[in-house]
Amino acid sequence: MKRGLFGFFIFLTLHLPLGSYGQAVKGVLTYAGEERLALDGEWAFYWKQLLPPGDEAFVATEARYVKQVSYWNTHPELKEQLPAFGYATYRLVVESTQDYRVAVEIPGFNLSYALFLNGELISSDGVVSDSKDTYVPDWTVSMKTVMLHEGENEIVVQVANFDHSNGGFFKPIIIGDPDVLPHERDLNLIIETFNIGGVFLIGCFFVGLFFYLGEDKSFLFYGLFVIMYALYISNYGQYVFGTVFPGVPSRFKLKITYLTMYLAWLFYTLFLCELFKEDFHKIVSRIALIIAVPLCLSALVLPMSIYTLTLVPFSVVALVYIIYGFYITLVARVRKRGGSLSIFLGLALCTLAIVILSAYHYNLILTRPNAISVLFTATFFVMSFAFAEKIGKAFSSARALQLETASQKREIEIQAKELKQLDEAKSRFFANISHEFRTPLTMIFGPVRELLLAVHDSRPRKYLQTIQNNASRLLKLVNQILELAKLDAGHQMLVKEYVDVSKFIIETVESFQLEAKSNSITLLLRASDQISGWIDPDALEKIVLNLLSNAFKFTPGGGTIALTLSLEGTKARIDVEDTGIGIPQDQLPFIFDRFYHTESDKQASSGIGLSLVKALVDQLNGEITVESEPGVRTCFRLLLPLEKDETEGSSTIGGAAIASEEGGIVNGEAPRILVIEDNDEVRQHIADVLSHDFELLTSSNGTSGIATAIEQMPDGIICDLMMPGVDGFEVCAQLKQNEKTSHIPIVMLTAKADNESKIKGLETAADDYLTKPFDQKELIVRLRNLLESRRQLMHKYSQQTMLKPQEIAVSSIDKVFLEKVIAAVNTHLADEGFSVEELSREVGMSKSQLNRKLQALIGQTPNKLIRSFRLQQAHELLEKNAGSIAEIAYMTGFSSPNYFNAVFKDEFGIVPRQVQRNKAD
Repeated sequence: MKRGLFGFFIFLTLHLPLGSYGQAVKGVLTYAGEERLALDGEWAFYWKQLLPPGDEAFVATEARYVKQVSYWNTHPELKEQLPAFGYATYRLVVESTQDYRVAVEIPGFNLSYALFLNGELISSDGVVSDSKDTYVPDWTVSMKTVMLHEGENEIVVQVANFDHSNGGFFKPIIIGDPDVLPHERDLNLIIETFNIGGVFLIGCFFVGLFFYLGEDKSFLFYGLFVIMYALYISNYGQYVFGTVFPGVPSRFKLKITYLTMYLAWLFYTLFLCELFKEDFHKIVSRIALIIAVPLCLSALVLPMSIYTLTLVPFSVVALVYIIYGFYITLVARVRKRGGSLSIFLGLALCTLAIVILSAYHYNLILTRPNAISVLFTATFFVMSFAFAEKIGKAFSSARALQLETASQKREIEIQAKELKQLDEAKSRFFANISHEFRTPLTMIFGPVRELLLAVHDSRPRKYLQTIQNNASRLLKLVNQILELAKLDAGHQMLVKEYVDVSKFIIETVESFQLEAKSNSITLLLRASDQISGWIDPDALEKIVLNLLSNAFKFTPGGGTIALTLSLEGTKARIDVEDTGIGIPQDQLPFIFDRFYHTESDKQASSGIGLSLVKALVDQLNGEITVESEPGVRTCFRLLLPLEKDETEGSSTIGGAAIASEEGGIVNGEAPRILVIEDNDEVRQHIADVLSHDFELLTSSNGTSGIATAIEQMPDGIICDLMMPGVDGFEVCAQLKQNEKTSHIPIVMLTAKADNESKIKGLETAADDYLTKPFDQKELIVRLRNLLESRRQLMHKYSQQTMLKPQEIAVSSIDKVFLEKVIAAVNTHLADEGFSVEELSREVGMSKSQLNRKLQALIGQTPNKLIRSFRLQQAHELLEKNAGSIAEIAYMTGFSSPNYFNAVFKDEFGIVPRQVQRNKAD
């Protein structure tokens, strides 16, 4: 393909328009209708004179004749060498064989001119003057159509130059067929513009590719080389730059021409140096930099008359570097470097284009052939194959690496899967064993509890107490293993509540005061006031209890344990520090591993507590770190976020929380209302009406509305009566018969205002009925009244320690539900590990659903309900004197008597011992 392209462009260059030259003799030339004729030959020349056409001075002054085209400071016919700066008049008589309408192609002059035909000004550039102060340079190419009359036609050209290092003609004036020359010029301009634009885009592409890849500088230098060339060539030939930007001053255009010429050569050198690093001599690129920098500076700051003198020496240097480029590409080709053949062919095409351009520059070719721009475009096209080859190899390497990585990834995934299966099998084994332990433990707890109530002899009671204590310890380990198994399986769902963290921590620490006193340990608490936020209290309790228990286990008598609570941004910081035996530095990374215990752990702990703490902290999106100095101190540091998690699922509209009690806000939240309406506009209208006072969920039909209500458990529901498929009656019936949603008040909203529809709606247990069109305020007031009634009931029952379902004014469904909850708690009364997750599983709800259900019915969280029920049972046992305080604590599911004392006092305002004394009195 590359050979075919090269041969094609060689063919193009063999068909070049050569034209006719040297026809004027002694200032006279004959025109006989030629299609293209260069006004070359001997012109009358008048130095230091600006003669108007038809002036008698032409006759009076002896003319000197010079051959065109050449600059006046290089005319070989003149005896003396003229300076570049000055002004002159050129005159030529064209003898036409008949009247002809001709096109006149006028090249650029250095640097201003005025051209007259038969005394009429037909073209000019700048302002011609005999003074530098009044002369104005310009540099454009133009095409005019004029009439040549039969006989003599006088052409007079006035030229002035006070800037360039060469003055006078640059290219010959051409006359010819008015149907051919303009068409050729327009076609050439289009082709050249297209080629320059294409080359410029190629350069931009490679510069962009460098910034995308960010490593290989050859992409950058090649792109800059191509861009600089495109800008340089746009000021040559058809002067595309001047055509596109006609108002740009000539001095600026010439600076751009020279500056881009120097930079194109520099980037070409750097490109070859970067592409063929192993073959290119670094000194060559350094010399190029040393030469290019002053050349560029001269074009920027020096006058035109100086920097234009650098063209010839620069051409010699550029030629040397082109030859060196051929040498380097040949060396690279011999050494089988990638892209060397493409670069060699590109240089060959570029050299051919330069040869043709030079022939045109020195007037060996009449007009600038299109082959020049086509060859230059082909140069960059062919050179781009080097990068295509380079990118192809890179992609091949990347593909091979990708396949290798994929293979390794598959192996790692298989190993990870096997390890995961092994870990899951281990976790299932421990979980299954733990489940099996719970049944015999239950059989141990029951008889022991009965024996403790029946036996009063101190010696047997001591043995029974030992059995109960160790059974409680074993149950605690079993519960921790089960909880870890649930965390591993992802079944442990946390439910955040708005908790007074400071109060919670204070109560927990106080439960350890008796243990601290009995072990002669100083227990300190430093807690900031009013730290509160959203957190799972059950998880927080387990974390703090485990850390404090761990500290007591490893702190000898006379030591100190300190818990510090503070606020860092939106996170609670908890530091648990002790002056115990400490942990060796090499063992610190493993202390959170399951079943791991340090060499200094003489009590041979299970190694589960800290692992559970780490798992719970991770699930809370918190952080835990440990610092230790053996024999000096150990400090566990917790950072737990206190922000509320956003609800996922149905769409939410509006709903900023309001501080009014009328809205029935629970824990600072706006009431959540579900709108079930099949009409989009009506649904949006209701949303707009309620969005300022409520948090909204929306559903467009009865089926999705039921699903959303069961999943999200809103505080209230507005339901349209007439809907396709499942209508409002069916929605209300299903939700009122479902344990999860039976407590939710429902407002039926419909256009059917007849009594029969109202009665039917109320019979399905709808709490209210509102007809369309409804009054906005009435809808809000009705909702608030329903929510307020529910809130008052919730507040009433939240104050009761002992829950009695038969006394609660709720539906039979809710009564059955509450009885089921109480029965489940009572069954596991002695199980200190009985958690909210197990309770929710026994009543057939998720943890979040159970939490919202109990909050709505009795204003209590599941955690608080379990604790309150245990405390009430403990109170009754204390009144019956059913055992010691420690025994009753274990019988009612509390992990330690100290903790039982603290929470009992917080609930009833008195300590357990005082209940026994009051009963005795």
